[in-house]
Amino acid sequence: LRGDILLLPEARGDHRSLTMDAMAAGMVLIAAADPMVGVLIDHRTARLVHRPSAEHWSGAISWALDDQEGARSLAGSAQGVVRAHCRASSHVAAGVDAYEWMTAAE
Repeated sequence: LRGDILLLPEARGDHRSLTMDAMAAGMVLIAAADPMVGVLIDHRTARLVHRPSAEHWSGAISWALDDQEGARSLAGSAQGVVRAHCRASSHVAAGVDAYEWMTAAE
């Protein structure tokens, strides 16, 4: 995944792997505020747009382009969150644990 900025304009409550991949790759995320997607944390993992208007989207995009140090800092913060809390190996281990629990002889 290569890019500088990922825009996520729709708030549908979907947890998408693209979002996690972008954060892991150090991309800046600008997303519609979505309380159903816990990984989108304003000013920690993404710049959230709370109102779906051209003015608010323009402001968020302008911020990313104008404040390159702030944008890099946000991308680094998101990358750190993924590394600390969203490891693929943890997901696989949880799947194995669930399978073992379901097939236990109890």
